[in-house]
Amino acid sequence: MSKDIQSRSGRGRRRAAIGITLVAGLGGLLGVGVMANAKPNKPKPPKDPAVSLCHATRSGTNPYRLITVSASGAFHGHFNQDGKKPAHKWGNDIIPQFTYGGTTYGPQGSSSSGPDPQNGCFALQVKKTGPAQVAPGEFVNYTIAVTNTGKVDVPVSNVVVTDPNTQTPVPPLTPIDIAPGATVNWTAVSNTAVGPAPESCGTTIAPNTATVAFRTGPPKGHSTGTMLRANGLYNTQPSSSSTWDQTTVVCLVDLTVAKSTSSTTVIPGGTVPYTITVTNPSAIAVPFSAISVTDDGAVITPPADVSPLAPGTSRDWTATKVAPDGISACNTKMSNTAQVALVNLPLGYSAITPGGASSAVVGVPTIAGGICDALLEPAAVPAGFVTAGAPNLVVRKSGPATARRGGGMTYRLRVSNTGGVSATNVVLTDTPPTTMVIGGTPSGATRTGRTITWHLGTVPAHSSRTVSVTMFMRITARGTPCNIARATASNASSARGKACTRIAAIRDPAVTG
Repeated sequence: MSKDIQSRSGRGRRRAAIGITLVAGLGGLLGVGVMANAKPNKPKPPKDPAVSLCHATRSGTNPYRLITVSASGAFHGHFNQDGKKPAHKWGNDIIPQFTYGGTTYGPQGSSSSGPDPQNGCFALQVKKTGPAQVAPGEFVNYTIAVTNTGKVDVPVSNVVVTDPNTQTPVPPLTPIDIAPGATVNWTAVSNTAVGPAPESCGTTIAPNTATVAFRTGPPKGHSTGTMLRANGLYNTQPSSSSTWDQTTVVCLVDLTVAKSTSSTTVIPGGTVPYTITVTNPSAIAVPFSAISVTDDGAVITPPADVSPLAPGTSRDWTATKVAPDGISACNTKMSNTAQVALVNLPLGYSAITPGGASSAVVGVPTIAGGICDALLEPAAVPAGFVTAGAPNLVVRKSGPATARRGGGMTYRLRVSNTGGVSATNVVLTDTPPTTMVIGGTPSGATRTGRTITWHLGTVPAHSSRTVSVTMFMRITARGTPCNIARATASNASSARGKACTRIAAIRDPAVTG
């Protein structure tokens, strides 16, 4: 029995082994068959990126809301190209360019205005401006204008303005929301002052740039879902920049002039000295070569110092001018004017007063003395005309007012020196008219033909010399002949004096019969 059991057991073990082998073989065949018929795994297509868009809310206070949806939602909800879903019912969403299913769509503004790729929910533009000119040593003031080119209000608190070349830009004093299309100004001052003159004159301030961007965080009045991001749809450019490079350093300069003289009177044909004082009232030194001083008819001598005229300082030019000559100039004022102007200014300099400045003389001298005292009637000679520091001759001649033909006349001649210095080598001459006959050579005089000469020598200041001469009127004389005397000196102008005598009529004797 045991053999039978063993035999059966052995057969069973053999059958089991065969079965296992068949099953294993079949499994192997089936396994090979399954692997041969299976499809290989495909790589999954890349997931379309999400789309951030401006969702129209139809709200008067919050008309747009920034939302992020799948590319499929952006496509099916707005483009209606597969017929399964209608387009967005409000029709005013602003959608950026996006990819769905390997195809690129947009950008699109769903309103009738068509595509609107540059404007989003939130967008800012900046423009920086500065002065055209600035002076040396000054700080430069800039204006940074920020404009809301988006669709909704942007709080000033969510705007960041930066400028590395200036101190921190200052926003408006009153926090406000920048409405769409509105502009708000920031102000900024340069970090450093302009360099000193003359090195900086004519230079251009280096270009400098201001940048505007959004501050991260939810804007006022919007939920966290509308958080502003540096590269969101609302701002197609992460930031907006503006450069200003049109400020030039200009050195503004100016001059004033004053003209004066110490002379109070001058004889006809005499010379008057003047002082022309030029002052620099500006804050920048003026190159000497740019200073032009003129005075019509005067001889001008520039100063020896030709260095630049420093701010607040003055320098003197000297000038001389000849007074008009002749009797017509007597008792007139010798007024004249000096001018100063800036010419040929170096590059970068500009005149505050382009036409320059002018000054009439202070203390206008009067033309008097000399020939004026001799030829004017005594009553017309101004009193007290004395030229300080020079002699001044005056001749007075007196005689009878009337005379008969054939009658004798005595004339007195007085030469006076009204100046403050002695007159030297004074000579007095008298040549009577042909209607008179000289009655002999006077004492101390010489006679040559019809001319009588007195050599008076030196006549001290404020003193005089008096001589006399006798004349006879010719029988044929008529009218009122005048006798003129003339005095000269080595250091003074000549002077004249005259006396006129009317010839009295002679009546015929009465006839008796």
